[in-house]
Amino acid sequence: MPKGRKAQISRAKREGVLIEGSADFETFISLENQVLSEYHDTKAVHTAEELKLLKSKFDDGVQLWVAKYKGEVIAGTLLFVYDDVVHTQYLASNDKAREIGGLDLLIKTLMDKFSETHSYFDFGISTENNGEFLNEGLISQKESFGGRTICYQTWEV
Repeated sequence: MPKGRKAQISRAKREGVLIEGSADFETFISLENQVLSEYHDTKAVHTAEELKLLKSKFDDGVQLWVAKYKGEVIAGTLLFVYDDVVHTQYLASNDKAREIGGLDLLIKTLMDKFSETHSYFDFGISTENNGEFLNEGLISQKESFGGRTICYQTWEV
């Protein structure tokens, strides 16, 4: 990880950011929709009720993790946990989390947590418009956690 990412993780720890599992899908999806609306003029595919239903059907296969600062959820991620892969389906952080490194600490904590039991931590796609546009800011963020990008192309014959 680059120095800047490590510095943000250290700052979040100094600021007292807490990382914990959660069942508060309403707060999380509200944060997610706020971020998606502000930056991408869209909203999450799932509602809080749909996420609860997924959780009830897949138990530990669907996990919500949040970063809290002074009792407030400032960042979160919904994970799909498979046998050997942990996939982030949603990631969201508010201005405070960006300022003090809340999402950085959340991701680092989860990568460390699952590293002994899973081989892959998958951030998902980094494209928009059905794969036609590479979101360079998004891919840069993902790669800054030490990952590598795997690109593939499919062809129809």
